[in-house]
Amino acid sequence: MGDSVLHTLSAQHGILFAKATIVGRGSYRGRNIIAKNVEDDDCDARGYWPVEWWIMSVTPAENPIRKDKEGLTSIILQGGKEALLRDLLDTPGGEVERALMGMYRSKWPLVKLLDIGGKEVNPDYGACTCVDGPTGIGAPEVPPIPCHVHNGYTKRNEKGEVVHTKPGKLEAYYFPPLDTPEHAGRPPLTKVHARLGLRPTVTKDDVLRALDEFGKNDAFYALMPAYPVEPYGGWTIRQGVMHAPGPYPTLEVQFAQDDAHMGSWTLGARIEPEEERRRMQREIQLCGLNDGREWIERMVEWDLNVDPKFQERYHRPIRVLEEGTWGRRYQLFFDEFYGEGVEVKQGHKMTRASDEHPYVAVVWSGEGGANGNAVSAAHEHAREFLVTPNTPLTLENTGNTVLMVFTVFTIA
Repeated sequence: MGDSVLHTLSAQHGILFAKATIVGRGSYRGRNIIAKNVEDDDCDARGYWPVEWWIMSVTPAENPIRKDKEGLTSIILQGGKEALLRDLLDTPGGEVERALMGMYRSKWPLVKLLDIGGKEVNPDYGACTCVDGPTGIGAPEVPPIPCHVHNGYTKRNEKGEVVHTKPGKLEAYYFPPLDTPEHAGRPPLTKVHARLGLRPTVTKDDVLRALDEFGKNDAFYALMPAYPVEPYGGWTIRQGVMHAPGPYPTLEVQFAQDDAHMGSWTLGARIEPEEERRRMQREIQLCGLNDGREWIERMVEWDLNVDPKFQERYHRPIRVLEEGTWGRRYQLFFDEFYGEGVEVKQGHKMTRASDEHPYVAVVWSGEGGANGNAVSAAHEHAREFLVTPNTPLTLENTGNTVLMVFTVFTIA
């Protein structure tokens, strides 16, 4: 298989294409953007909806109900062959790993396109005790991903003691534009919000009470400020920060792991009977922890969550790097992560200089060429590719609309 991938790499001038790897989740639905994932019968046998596209992933999904090789990307080789990217990197001798990743395999991130949505519900915030949070029945909204936090794995050892493994999962979001031909005709997304962090007035007792209401009502959501989701913007989300990403297609980059502790269940949904609610609370909220107080102390970085300057510190609009008659290139991920957006106008081309770091590329809109290979947002096997180290990338727009490509590099 090693010779086959090196031959493919040479024939395709330094890039490799992949099949779309779709991961199911049981806690939220989508907007039919990456797959049919809105209706009850769109879920699989596990009760999971296909809502996440994992891009050039070598990280397996860690769902409560596992599926063999879920989350692992398959590379398309010459002659119609396929191989998992992870297996290719493990090819004995190291030649393939060096060709594909250089010295940066340990810095390879997990990149996803999240299709978040479902049908409108009326949230029930219950008797929220936060001084400035909503109470009772709220206005209808499309559910976000449930409130959760990433601050490492927890489990019990053979002595029954809690083992907490850090670091947790650092992540960042980018909200792509939807005024493209590929998304024409979809219902418009207006007044979409992402709930991030905690209101500065929230107390630990407020959180403790909301945790205990898991699956009964939507009290936890009332503790979180809601920030508008706008195209060409994004956020950096630190470990230990509560978040409930809003119902908008979201490009996400994160550390290559799948840990999570839930703060709430799906907005508007209830878990019954009580025995089942308690079981799920133990399994996906506490995850081996003793109770809500230990959850708060171990999972939540309190000062980061209640920071009155949260938006100022962590909101990330794009930064234009260069532009001309051909189009423009801009930075879309920041801090420990790095990514770019490239927009090439009809009939033009641009070349990004080679880089020692490998990176993933996703065609969000349009069609054209990448180093002489056909790329298109409309074709599954031509919209996701790996650019290997020291490879210049020439993008050419041969279509009738803007060619828009997003790239994500290795972790700093």
